[in-house]
Amino acid sequence: MASRGEIVKKVVQESGISVTRLAQKINISRAQLYIDFSNPEMSFDRILAIGKELNYDFSQVFKDIPAGIVSLVNEEPSPLSQELSLCRDKLMLTQEQLIQAMQELSAYKKKYGTDLTN
Repeated sequence: MASRGEIVKKVVQESGISVTRLAQKINISRAQLYIDFSNPEMSFDRILAIGKELNYDFSQVFKDIPAGIVSLVNEEPSPLSQELSLCRDKLMLTQEQLIQAMQELSAYKKKYGTDLTN
């Protein structure tokens, strides 16, 4: 029998939405979503958040989803939650830019040596 993560991954693939776009919509990184796909015990809150974005009812697939979690997923995000998501997105972009700059610096050092003062 397929694990939770495998089942959810298959549904996502069949939906046609990109992993990057889905990750953005549920406010996690793309890398985290792939980690979740490989998790045989993917959390029900993550599963339901994905289901909400895909308009897919995972409670029909996972009969052991506890009652009450569905209502939590269907709540609208608070303004504070939205602001935190925006800050997280900005932080992730800044982190990606920093990694890119560090890679460029490393390439420059390899090409011209490590002394950048000359």
